[in-house]
Amino acid sequence: MKNSLNKIKIHIGCKALLTLALLLVVTTLSAQVQVKADTTSIRIGEQIKYELSAPFKTGVVFSKLALDSTKKVEIVREFPIDTLKDRLYKKYLLTSFDSGSYVIPAQDILIQNQHYFTDSLLINVGTVAVDTTKQGLFPIKPIYKAPLKAWQEYLWMLWWVLGVLALIFIIWWFAFRNKKGIQWKPKKVLTPYETALDQLKSLDEKNLLGQQKVKEYYTELTDIFRNYIEQDLKIAAMEITSVELLAIIKKTNKYKKLGISRDHLENLTLFLKHSDLVKFAKAKPETNEIQQDRIHAEGLLSEIKTVVSKPQLDENGQPIVEMQKEEIIQKTSYKKRRNAVIIGVLLMLFVLGGTAWYFGIQYAKDKIIGHPSLELLEGKWYKANYGYPAITMETPVVLKPMQIPLPPEAQQMLKSISFFEYGSYISGFTIVVSTGEYSEMIEPNEEGAVNGAIQNMKAQKGISDVQYKVEDASIDGTHCKRIYGKLNAENKVMVFNTYMIMEDHFMRQIIIARSKEDKYAEKIENRIINSIHLEKPAQD
Repeated sequence: MKNSLNKIKIHIGCKALLTLALLLVVTTLSAQVQVKADTTSIRIGEQIKYELSAPFKTGVVFSKLALDSTKKVEIVREFPIDTLKDRLYKKYLLTSFDSGSYVIPAQDILIQNQHYFTDSLLINVGTVAVDTTKQGLFPIKPIYKAPLKAWQEYLWMLWWVLGVLALIFIIWWFAFRNKKGIQWKPKKVLTPYETALDQLKSLDEKNLLGQQKVKEYYTELTDIFRNYIEQDLKIAAMEITSVELLAIIKKTNKYKKLGISRDHLENLTLFLKHSDLVKFAKAKPETNEIQQDRIHAEGLLSEIKTVVSKPQLDENGQPIVEMQKEEIIQKTSYKKRRNAVIIGVLLMLFVLGGTAWYFGIQYAKDKIIGHPSLELLEGKWYKANYGYPAITMETPVVLKPMQIPLPPEAQQMLKSISFFEYGSYISGFTIVVSTGEYSEMIEPNEEGAVNGAIQNMKAQKGISDVQYKVEDASIDGTHCKRIYGKLNAENKVMVFNTYMIMEDHFMRQIIIARSKEDKYAEKIENRIINSIHLEKPAQD
């Protein structure tokens, strides 16, 4: 039991010592990250020299300067990163045009992917005393009118106005021009009587009597008559017996004074009686009786239609022709959907066409669909220093340090080497920065370094058909060798530029490769090259 307790105590003690050691390391680095100003009290418009410093190490990134929360302090000038002995310095000129006390917050400095913060700084800004007894007042100056712009500068607005007016006209033409009336050819709605006549005609064309289908003939004949009675007299004729139907028709004729004659009522009685005998008693009437029932059925329809059906008349006394409601709803719904699609397509084409006409097709494509290089070019850029001797440069992303194993012969030649990279040849855009120091026993050979860089590029996975040229060049006033040309990266044609800087026993290399047709990547490359600042190696 005692042994277990001793082990636990030893384990806890080791963890405490390890935590304390880590804390001491962090505290030591934090103490080495410093902020300094030549003064903390100025008058309005005067300037402060503000300086940040950090221990010289690989992967040091000075974040964007954070100013006071009230935005009263401004940056007059930002200086490039400077190196003095074993420290990096970042300097600014600050000023303010509002009196008061302002706090410059703690600044974030990234060292090998670890955040360290400086102390905050209080700045006092005082006013400037003005003696109005010695300085006279000047009269108020009149309002200055800016010169009028040339009419050509407003031409683009004219095209947009004309385009909007054209779009409004198109919307009106398709959506509202025919709103007062539907311009389709009207379809006549058949009256119950006309429907019944069409059904009788269809019954005759079936020739059921010729096929000896008397029962089917009478069933369909009575159904036609009963359907008509339901629609015109509003009697549920399909659900009652013939006797009940006949009684209801007689009562309706009497009390509503329909005016159906006695002869037609007798014919109706005879017709319904024959129909029941055929359908239920399997009677087989003579041909002349069947024909007579057919005539009575049509005569009854005509008689009832004459006294019951009263078509609507317009102001000229003509029957009103209406469209079927369902057809109107269907066609109206279809027309609305069609107009919505047409308007949407026209609006999209107008926006695309106007943007392409004014800015160019490629610009419209890049803005609407998107382009990764354009997003990098227009996004936030970062200034950082890489390796030793440091290469300070602006890039759209912070390059990541890479651990690349070196062959034994390279390890014997180099005392130290650092690699930083973004992207790849396969992705269509890449930035590679490397710095190194040769061993004292090795005499640097510029030609050999150039050949080695070319061979290393050819050895990259997916790279083929490397074509290159070598010329003398200069970066930040320092002589270098420029290796440039084109290559194939998995069937994608790319152009590359490699800058090789050799000084004493130090070697620095910058590689930028991009797709041949990517004009935005070309602008990124030019901006990076123009921002490069080469720190001088420290003299022994």
